[in-house]
Amino acid sequence: MSFSMTGAGFNAAGRQAAAGARLYVQQHGNMVAGKKIEMILRDDAGVADNARRLVQEMIVNDKVRSSPAASRRPRSPMVSS
Repeated sequence: MSFSMTGAGFNAAGRQAAAGARLYVQQHGNMVAGKKIEMILRDDAGVADNARRLVQEMIVNDKVRSSPAASRRPRSPMVSS
């Protein structure tokens, strides 16, 4: 997931969303529909081009199969294979 955890604008919301995602995994485990998941968080610093690049890198380098949208903002990409 790509969040704005630094930079201007949405950094507080990004940090809270990342903390919420970590808490969910801590409380509910890392299994979804019988499959193990790994949460990968990246900071896009509030820059749309960074968000796109980070998600592309996760797909290519980390073999990420899907990345949920971090928020309803249009610059937070939704990618699925």
